[in-house]
Amino acid sequence: MESHQSYILVGDLGGTQVRLRVLTESDNELIFSEDSLTKDSLSLLSTLRNFLAKFQASIKSQHHHIEKAVLAIAGPVVGDTVPILVDIPQWGSPKEYEYESELGIKRVKFINDFVANGYGIITAYDYINVYDPEKSQNDNVRLVYGIGTGLGVCLMARPDEDSQYNAFPSEAGMVKMQYYNKVDKEFHKFLIEKGYNQGREDVSLVLGGCSLPHLAEFYAAYEETKPLFMEKSPLYSVLPTLKLTPEILTHNARDLNDFLATTVVDHFLDYAAKYLTDLALMTLPFGGIYLTGSVLNVGLRYIFEDPVKSARFIEKFQNRGSQAELLKRIPIRLVVKKDLAMDGCLDYARYYLKC
Repeated sequence: MESHQSYILVGDLGGTQVRLRVLTESDNELIFSEDSLTKDSLSLLSTLRNFLAKFQASIKSQHHHIEKAVLAIAGPVVGDTVPILVDIPQWGSPKEYEYESELGIKRVKFINDFVANGYGIITAYDYINVYDPEKSQNDNVRLVYGIGTGLGVCLMARPDEDSQYNAFPSEAGMVKMQYYNKVDKEFHKFLIEKGYNQGREDVSLVLGGCSLPHLAEFYAAYEETKPLFMEKSPLYSVLPTLKLTPEILTHNARDLNDFLATTVVDHFLDYAAKYLTDLALMTLPFGGIYLTGSVLNVGLRYIFEDPVKSARFIEKFQNRGSQAELLKRIPIRLVVKKDLAMDGCLDYARYYLKC
């Protein structure tokens, strides 16, 4: 007689990709998975229905049931609703009870994608030590700071080392764009003139994957730097005919040491470090800053693997006058573990989700 098997559905629903997994609830064995592009998903509910139909066809058994679903989503979660999806407006405002009814799953839980990353880092030891301070502090507050389609931030905190961490999500990526120098203001003006900002003024206009090509276009046209790129950058000469992507730009910076590409990467990481300083001074994460997201741990990973290259990021982060000594007490780690949000969803389901 075939035994009954319970499964759990987890997902990482980002602005670029929809990644779904079904695992056994007893031992987290991966049973079925699928990745797709978010832009091809006109309805999240339909995407989930189609995925579950494929899963059911693949196992060819009636003795199975998905008891729980924990879905990390790129937006704020308020109660049982995701009210705003800036990067995925076509999905509307998903509500947990509607998805439970429509999908036939006993318990559906949406959590912010960086809350999922936060739970994932609790047990993640696959990281690069970018900066390890001489004076260690307590490990009660950690800050997750990730750049992918946009910027995501989550604070993990506990009262003492004998307690569990709690996640405190934020929409720090939607804070109004900061100007740390004249070039930042000129870049924002450029985004508005080109229509790249789409009516937005948030910091994710800079700290998101799409900003890398925009920065290259900006610097190539910026009067104070244009003559230098005309002389020193092979990439500059092909820009008019090239569909520039973040991957092409980071390749030109990493492998070809192109002057325009390295200038863009420097600007991007300088800005990321300065904004990170603002957040660190508000939260004092002496348990560590955990850098995540595809732009940092894939595209720009080479920077953080090289102590010489990463020194610039560290210096920009710590360079805040009288607060420098405080900032030097905060460890910085680049998380390179794959499926971090998925692991966070599993941990959330295991410890926090009751059916």
